[in-house]
Amino acid sequence: MKRYQWKKWLIGAAISVMAVGSLAYASSEETQSSETSESTLEAPQIEWEDEWVIPEGISIGQIDLKGMTVADAKTAVNKLADQLLNREITVDMNGKEYKTTPKDVGVTWANPQVVDEAFSHMTKGNFVKRYKNQVDLKTEPVALNIQLNVNEQAVTNYAQSLVDACTVQVVEPSVTRSNGKFQVVEGKNGAAFNVEEIKTALLTPLGDVTNTDAISIKPTVTETKPQYAADIFSHFSEQPLGSCTTKFNTAASEANRCTNIELSANNMNGHVFMPGEEISTLAMFGDVTEANGYKSAGTYSNGKVVDGIGGGICQTTTTLYDAVLAAELEVVYRRNHSMMVDYVDPAKDATVDYASGSDFKFKNNTDYPIYIESYRNDNTVTVNIYGTETRPANRKVEYVSKILEYSFPEENAPFFEVRVDPSIKMGWGWPSEKHRVAVNCHPQVQAELYKNVYVDGQLTEQTQIGGLNKYRYSSGVIYVARDTQVSVVDPAPGTNKQRVLSLYLTFLDGETVGPEVPADWSKQKLAQHEAALQQKMKELGR
Repeated sequence: MKRYQWKKWLIGAAISVMAVGSLAYASSEETQSSETSESTLEAPQIEWEDEWVIPEGISIGQIDLKGMTVADAKTAVNKLADQLLNREITVDMNGKEYKTTPKDVGVTWANPQVVDEAFSHMTKGNFVKRYKNQVDLKTEPVALNIQLNVNEQAVTNYAQSLVDACTVQVVEPSVTRSNGKFQVVEGKNGAAFNVEEIKTALLTPLGDVTNTDAISIKPTVTETKPQYAADIFSHFSEQPLGSCTTKFNTAASEANRCTNIELSANNMNGHVFMPGEEISTLAMFGDVTEANGYKSAGTYSNGKVVDGIGGGICQTTTTLYDAVLAAELEVVYRRNHSMMVDYVDPAKDATVDYASGSDFKFKNNTDYPIYIESYRNDNTVTVNIYGTETRPANRKVEYVSKILEYSFPEENAPFFEVRVDPSIKMGWGWPSEKHRVAVNCHPQVQAELYKNVYVDGQLTEQTQIGGLNKYRYSSGVIYVARDTQVSVVDPAPGTNKQRVLSLYLTFLDGETVGPEVPADWSKQKLAQHEAALQQKMKELGR
């Protein structure tokens, strides 16, 4: 249908109006007949074409559709919608600009059929109705708008993504240590933004269909300064506040344990803690898993030595504990081992357990930061705690272990569990050639730890630390050759067992002291534990 067919259509409609007017003078029956006749003028719904011209009085937004074909109107309106959906949005997040478009943050065109809706005002009803609609447009124009659907949740998500990307946590000043020297690292201001503010600032212009200009917002940034200035590290002491070094076995059979000690020390090294901060040893060690490099080695469990991931990290923990004691930091939570260890005096050890979450925790109760330095050097692990020394130079502290009980509580409790190992050397010879000690015998021990304070060399204060420390008895494990006839069962009460105990103590302390253990038990002597038990086996095997 061509453009000029509109005129023919309107002429037909005018003729129909004249016919209806003449019928108004007829009788009521004729009037009724004319109404019937008018109904017969009802035109079928027509399929209009894009070439039809839109008359005056119809607009969509700021677009006046007068004189446009339907196709032109669709093109113009589509262009407007495209401008609304693809205009540039710039969000200035503390100097860094992020750009997007309404379409990318969930805005959609809700009424793409708006041109059809506008044109329907000319195609409804019969010829008379259509003519009347067009005449009415001159006095009652039809003004439609593009409608946008703004997805508020999508806008919220976009605002949250900006906040997540631009939020900066405040960083306190810190220090690093290299070649025996400290290097101060300046702190950084924190920056925070409000998601609701960003969302609200976007929602209003996104829903405005009368403006196709670019959208630009600059959310408020809330800055937070570090609590401490960098000069808090300016008085770091050259000597550590507290230090401890312990030794361990570097035999090939202990390779996994050595790895765990070294890894835990490396993970702990370099941590800085501010005044009042509580410190978790497990947090410094990281996840004690194979994925993080920890290996399976001997560890204590239910009164036995068994293999477990991270075996050996308790020696690093113990070394840290003794350094904490020397620095006189506050111990928050500490638990001793279930059985004796051979690298520190009784009551000076500390244990952790990754599986259960049992931790060694302490607090920086000084007015200055502390820095933890920890490392392995061959067969030793060392922990140094640096900070600002405020204690008088003439004041010294030492920690003394006092053993209250040392015994093998049950007369029928074996010193060792014997297992056959075919790989051990066969034939005649000393028993030491035909057995190996896999796990040493652990005596039952109860001990206390005391802190002694000296001023100008004089004892001025003595305080018990940590309560009573109890260590369980556990028999050892010896592997023997198949042809070895070595008796390692308990001797008769009061005779050989007493002799074996006395022999053990004689080796450790240089003289026979019977079942009593002197209070000045030393870790150097305790490190001889295995050698003493080897001698005991020779005695029993002759």
